[in-house]
Amino acid sequence: MRLVEKDGTPGNLDLYQEVVDINLVGSFNVLRLAAARMVKSEEVGGERGVVIMTASVAASKARSARCPTPQPRQASWA
Repeated sequence: MRLVEKDGTPGNLDLYQEVVDINLVGSFNVLRLAAARMVKSEEVGGERGVVIMTASVAASKARSARCPTPQPRQASWA
């Protein structure tokens, strides 16, 4: 995914929107659904669950011609 294609034309905005929808909106959707179920679940050891989100530093080291995109790496359900 590029801001500017090799031929000098603007990068593909539709592709970028699709990546954001899948990675960012999809992650949020899974988290909200899981959290809603955790709130209703029975406590175990005084807790109902925890969500741990991690991120990668790879986004900050991206090539300058490329668009940064959210990249979910792992979700842990306890």
